[in-house]
Amino acid sequence: LGRLLPELGRHNDLLRAVNARLVAEGAVDKALGAAELSSMLDAQSPTAGGRHEDRGFTREGFLAWFPGYAMEHCETYKHLNKIHPGRAWLKRYEDWLARRFPADGSSLFCCLRKPGGAGV
Repeated sequence: LGRLLPELGRHNDLLRAVNARLVAEGAVDKALGAAELSSMLDAQSPTAGGRHEDRGFTREGFLAWFPGYAMEHCETYKHLNKIHPGRAWLKRYEDWLARRFPADGSSLFCCLRKPGGAGV
């Protein structure tokens, strides 16, 4: 897919470069896979090294951290995770995913209103 999706090709190039440096400096014995390297670098990501429901931010988490606040707006985006939908067909697929799974994008945007806050 790296030839079809430049973003994925750049990701693979970066993975190879990081692995070459780690091996050259003796930090690892052999090249690491993308999931293994990601789990070491992006420790709080809910998708680093697999799916981890206990990591990252959620709508429910925001409401728990800010008791009494009202959720004015919440949306997710980047349903293709870190792949940028630069091609038209990929953009259409991203839009379809957003409609089909509105709460499941890899990025989250929420606006909270503090208790007693005035209306918009």
